[in-house]
Amino acid sequence: MPAPRRRSFDPAGTCAHIPTGDKIPSAARIFTYPSAEAWGLVWAFNGEQPDYPLPRIPGADESTIVYEAHERARAPFDPWVAVSNGVDFQHLRTLHGLPQVSLPQELEVDAGGIEFRIESPYHLQHGRITGTNVFGQHLRIGGKDMFMLFSGTPTEPGWSSGLFVVGVSKGEEERLPEVKAMVERLNAEDAPVLRSIRFRRGLLTASDRHLARYFKYAEEFPCFVPPG
Repeated sequence: MPAPRRRSFDPAGTCAHIPTGDKIPSAARIFTYPSAEAWGLVWAFNGEQPDYPLPRIPGADESTIVYEAHERARAPFDPWVAVSNGVDFQHLRTLHGLPQVSLPQELEVDAGGIEFRIESPYHLQHGRITGTNVFGQHLRIGGKDMFMLFSGTPTEPGWSSGLFVVGVSKGEEERLPEVKAMVERLNAEDAPVLRSIRFRRGLLTASDRHLARYFKYAEEFPCFVPPG
């Protein structure tokens, strides 16, 4: 049985076809989200015009690294909660067992994101949160560079679908499976915590000052509701 024909709309949101063949009303339009493609993913901005550039991975662009995009399973937490991991420096040691060389003195906050850089002769961690649902990071450990980006799409209150990108410098493509395995391990270790974590005011400690700054940034981040 053939599928029923439905209304269709052009890229500007104007109705271009109705099954009956009647004259299409001029008011038959839908809201369209600005969109673009980057890092093997399609991005849509929740507003009439983008307020800030596309998410980026510090220290890299699409012409300088080799990268792959992957899906993560749908999960019972909001994207802004998962992104808070990017500035929760304490959990890197306590949950993942990664060495913590130092903490950034301050987070650089702008209208579209939060950025930090920690560097020593043996280690680099350069991260950026874009909006409230994307975290990009450049790591250098033992002289080896790796790049990653995590993003979540809200699907309903308290739930999201996840995506991640892994990358390495050009000429080091054989390391991609190693970086992907590391990211999948981090995701698996984070998942039980993110599913159960509940943030409440007044419970953060002095060591959580960067996390507190992120919460303030997220709370003040502008929202947009498309016209009815």
